[in-house]
Amino acid sequence: GHSMGTSSDNLETGEFAYGGESNMLGREQELLEAVEFRTHRHVQIFRQLQARWQCFDAYSRVCMSFGVRHMLQSINYYLLGLCMVQAYTPELGFVLTIVFQALAVNITILDVHGLPCFGTFDLSFIGFVPAVLACTALFLAARNEEGLLEEHNRYPASVAIYPLEIAWFELLHWVASPSSSESSVPRHFR
Repeated sequence: GHSMGTSSDNLETGEFAYGGESNMLGREQELLEAVEFRTHRHVQIFRQLQARWQCFDAYSRVCMSFGVRHMLQSINYYLLGLCMVQAYTPELGFVLTIVFQALAVNITILDVHGLPCFGTFDLSFIGFVPAVLACTALFLAARNEEGLLEEHNRYPASVAIYPLEIAWFELLHWVASPSSSESSVPRHFR
C-alpha cells in the first residue's frame, strides 16, 4: 500500500494498453494506427449488429403503438359503460369519447407515415368511428323513468362496432407489414 500523503500514478503512462509492453513516447503514429484499427473494428461490429436488430426495434415501436391504441380503446369503452349505462351522464360520455379518440388518432398520426386516404378522408379516423357509434347507440337507447336502460333494447348500430374495430386493426396490420420481400421493416411506421 501507499500512504495517503504520497501521490501515485497507478496508470503510469497510459499508452501500454495500445502499444504493448513498451512506452509509446516518440511512437505516436503507431499509437494512432492501433486506436484507429480497434475503433474501426468496433464500428464494423456495431453496424453488423445494428442491421440485425433494426427490424426488432421497428416492430417494438409497432407493438407499443398497437398496445397504446388498445389501452385507449379499452379505457374509452369502460368509461362509456360507466357514463352511459350506470350513471347516465351522456355529456360526460361524449366528452370522454372525443378526448380518448382524439388521443388515439394523434398516436396514429405520430406513429404512422403515409396512411392511405380516400380523397380527403384520412383513414386514421376509422378508428374513431366504433367508439362514437357505441356512445351514440347508448345515448339513443330507450330508458325507463329512472334513467336505466330498458331490459330488451335493441342496438342495431352495435353490429357494426366490432367489425369496424377489426377493419381498423387490419388496416394497421397492413401498414405494419414489411415494405418489401427483402426488408423486414414496417411499411409506413416512423
